[in-house]
Amino acid sequence: MNRILALLFPPKCVFCQKLLKENEEHICDGCKKSLKYCGAPYAAKKPYYEKAYAAFHYSGAARSAILRYKFYGFKSYADYFAGEMADIWENAGIKADLIVSPPSSRIKVFKKGYDHAFLLAKRVSEKTGVPAGKALFKTRRTKPMYGLAPAERRANVSDSIGFKGDVSNKTVLIVDDILTTGATASECARTLKNNGAKEVYVLAATAKK
Repeated sequence: MNRILALLFPPKCVFCQKLLKENEEHICDGCKKSLKYCGAPYAAKKPYYEKAYAAFHYSGAARSAILRYKFYGFKSYADYFAGEMADIWENAGIKADLIVSPPSSRIKVFKKGYDHAFLLAKRVSEKTGVPAGKALFKTRRTKPMYGLAPAERRANVSDSIGFKGDVSNKTVLIVDDILTTGATASECARTLKNNGAKEVYVLAATAKK
């Protein structure tokens, strides 16, 4: 069955979308050499989280790939991005008790057919062994963040996230697809800390510096 599927839908590189060779998985050798891995992602202004990590710079082929994943139904990309993210987290040497993701509206998840952030969280969970849960939820509708200035982003998400569960004295890892100004991640971290979390970290697939 796998061979038949491979013939009907030959695997393509996550980034350049060229057909992969037999010895390549998820990404072609050319993209491996040219990708810009992210060293220190952009941090929010006075963030509530301790530190943020990311796999790739939000630019070029990585930006195109994460947007295909987020908006155009390329769910299979989650496994590759989560693998890169899990490696970064394990190299950081920090132990987390729980993985969460920023909440998406039910309407958007219904229209898309999947929750892109939580799917990444589940895949990172599978690769790290840290349990993942939907502890965060939206308390009100917010505007799309695209095109908003940093201050507008902070105002847009302020007091828009609720919490359910128990994170008392726990270290929580927020997993997301894109980290830009860090406004959403910081608001998620604020909510978690207000509910007893000891430390909060952020791990993204891509980030702006």
